[in-house]
Amino acid sequence: PAIAAGFLFAWIRSFEDFIRVWFVKGVFDVLTTSMFGMIKHGAAPKMNAISSAIVVTIAVALAVAMNVGNVTGYVAGTHGDEDE
Repeated sequence: PAIAAGFLFAWIRSFEDFIRVWFVKGVFDVLTTSMFGMIKHGAAPKMNAISSAIVVTIAVALAVAMNVGNVTGYVAGTHGDEDE
């Protein structure tokens, strides 16, 4: 349930950012509208590559954080148990 709630919250925030930028962007090309334009005009291979790079970067960062720090101990609530 928490993952689904986080996904919904992230999607709603990004959609809200897109709608806000769409109406007040002026003459500048903002990232959210340029990404929408890439998808709309068929530049999807570039978009797929960028999206894949972002997902892989986040996955690697999370894997490193879980191995370097005691992230699983914080999540499981057993962070201070090895000291005792």
